[in-house]
Amino acid sequence: MDDAISRLKTVVVLPCAVKEAKKILGNEGKYFHIVEIVKRLVHFGDRNELWDLRIDSIGDFYELKLKGHLLGKVNLRIYFAELEDSGEIVVLKSYKKEDEHQTPRHIVINLEHRLEEYIKKSDQERLIIYHKIEMDL
Repeated sequence: MDDAISRLKTVVVLPCAVKEAKKILGNEGKYFHIVEIVKRLVHFGDRNELWDLRIDSIGDFYELKLKGHLLGKVNLRIYFAELEDSGEIVVLKSYKKEDEHQTPRHIVINLEHRLEEYIKKSDQERLIIYHKIEMDL
């Protein structure tokens, strides 16, 4: 197996994160634009593939910052965790940031809870799985 392919992650998007994103974005065009960006997280850890994405760590979690272009003035945050043992990127939450302060504590608590629930029920909780090989990219 090609070394680059063997390093690819599996991206899992929780149903609650999908629902939040759809509510924030309001139309399918914006939503599908975000879906294409989230699919790229199969390359998480490869700076050459994700050089143009703004991703910051927040403790054990990561924050993908999206604003402008098709999103207009929407300042969207996609929160996710990396499960190294299983090679998964788990998208836990979509959030519309409305102020310039750091990530609120209640968001981090929510991320911790959702990740704990996902780990407990991982086989049942998977909604959307994107894998580089399956996408023919």
